Amino acid sequence: MAEKGKARELVRDWFTRSAEDEWRRLKKDPYHRLEFLVTMHFLEKHLPEEGAILDTSRFIPVPQMGSEPIYIEPAEVEALRLVDFEGLSQEEAGERPGVFRGTVWRLLESGRKKTVEALVKARPLTISSQPPPKSLQQTRE
Repeated sequence: MAEKGKARELVRDWFTRSAEDEWRRLKKDPYHRLEFLVTMHFLEKHLPEEGAILDTSRFIPVPQMGSEPIYIEPAEVEALRLVDFEGLSQEEAGERPGVFRGTVWRLLESGRKKTVEALVKARPLTISSQPPPKSLQQTRE
């Protein structure tokens, strides 16, 4: 079986094993649903037929000036990829995962701000759909 098929099977198996919890999570708020749609879109479009898959969830600058990471959501990364990397308009990017242009705009604005902050302050950038730990949330506010 090709790598793409194996990866899809792994994802399908994970969702099957934890389907009830996952559907509860997806129904909780629209951002979790968007994360699911973006992930499935990404898997369908970008997994290679053959070869290895690089799963990157964190970027660490060298030298690092701050140890506190900046958290960016997968949906923000996908919006940045579609608009800033692939060159789509916000309207076109909104059509891909099936979200409104306003949502794409919000994801772009927050994703760009977080990315630039990580670069300027030389802080780690962590891709996560989970909120940062409470101790980090309090220091940022």
